[in-house]
Amino acid sequence: MVASLVRRAALLALLTWLVPACDPLLPPDLVGVTRDSQTGIVEVFYSRCSDELVRLVEIVVLKGNVAGDEDDRVLWRITSTHGSTENDFVVGHIPAGFSEEFPLQGDLPAGESLAAIVDTNLRPGPFQEFRLEQLRGGEVLTNDQYVSSADFASQTPEDCPA
Repeated sequence: MVASLVRRAALLALLTWLVPACDPLLPPDLVGVTRDSQTGIVEVFYSRCSDELVRLVEIVVLKGNVAGDEDDRVLWRITSTHGSTENDFVVGHIPAGFSEEFPLQGDLPAGESLAAIVDTNLRPGPFQEFRLEQLRGGEVLTNDQYVSSADFASQTPEDCPA
């Protein structure tokens, strides 16, 4: 556990040094999660800068207090080698330009602490923690509050490079 935290801290320090225009310790309001009240389908939304490319989207069961570290159990993961301008991801579906590294095996587990994680060319792993029971149809859970999907889609990160 300590070794994985040390590796993650070293990676964040390296990324901060390599990409000084980007703060790797961002609030999770870049990522939002919603669930269709009729179908139960979960969607992950990402608020990105115009030149930002999504490279990974995953859903994990949180096993500690750091999302995306080695002790989390991956439930679903898609990756894009070249990056994508997509910002809306239906869990279990593979958008064009992505490949599925971990296919979704059944429904997401109820009663578990989950996290939706997005990696991009500018940000190492912004995430949103959630439980299925928290998700409301028609509203996006982000930064411990609910907003409409239209409001979430209209936001732009404050720290986009000029």
